[in-house]
Amino acid sequence: MELITDKPQRAHNLLKDQMDRWRVSLFGDRLHVVVDEDPQTGVKNVTDRLAAAGISIATAQEEPYSLGDDVCLAA
Repeated sequence: MELITDKPQRAHNLLKDQMDRWRVSLFGDRLHVVVDEDPQTGVKNVTDRLAAAGISIATAQEEPYSLGDDVCLAA
């Protein structure tokens, strides 16, 4: 999924602490998060975690896995 938040670096750090680190990548002001559950449940679970930490979510949507995500995993 792809998320845009008001605090992308903080959201990135929080999710990396709570999830497998390879599942969370920061691309500028956007976060890519890989989840196992269906997209709607995944978006709700991740946005709930961020909201509980006081991070506002501008958008959260399903995004297909891309080559850019692979490059991030290899780093």
